[in-house]
Amino acid sequence: MKLYNETKNNIVEYVNAICVDLICEQQYKIAMNILDYLLNNYPSNTHDSNTLPLLINKAQVYKWQGDNDSCKKILEDIDWEPLSDMFKMAKCVLLEEYESTIKLMKKIGKNDRFNELAYRKWPLFKELRNYPGFPKAFEEIFEHPFSVVTTSIYDNVAVGVVEIARTQNLAKANIEKKANSFPGSKSKVKRRKKKR
Repeated sequence: MKLYNETKNNIVEYVNAICVDLICEQQYKIAMNILDYLLNNYPSNTHDSNTLPLLINKAQVYKWQGDNDSCKKILEDIDWEPLSDMFKMAKCVLLEEYESTIKLMKKIGKNDRFNELAYRKWPLFKELRNYPGFPKAFEEIFEHPFSVVTTSIYDNVAVGVVEIARTQNLAKANIEKKANSFPGSKSKVKRRKKKR
């Protein structure tokens, strides 16, 4: 059961990342269909770490299509009090509460999730990037000026292919290392290589 849940979570997380790329490309209808499918077929607690990003992405799809009422409705149905500052910041951005967003940005600081690339590229922050206080806050946090990065879904696929190749090379190196760690196996591995 634990393995099933981990696999399910990985799938949801991966497909949600594809939805972010689709939102970047303004493919809102496709993104919405996928998000609805995930929310309907992988039901979970609203505060689940996989469900919340799906809801936030659904809210932003509504927002970028001009349906602010539906965006607000999703956000109003979430209890934000027990959630992390990162989720609270997502809510503030979508509600255009930019002063609160800047405060949370500074409070969160440098972070693996909300890193420089996220602020530059994620569609969640596209209107915030035009807010006058944003470049200054960005520079305070990351210690250099803000600049816009434009990437497409195809760039992300290319990065993914490179990452897969790198992971495969690491896995191969680890297997060889483990094979050589067994008593008496070093010489066998070396002999096999010499024979070739």
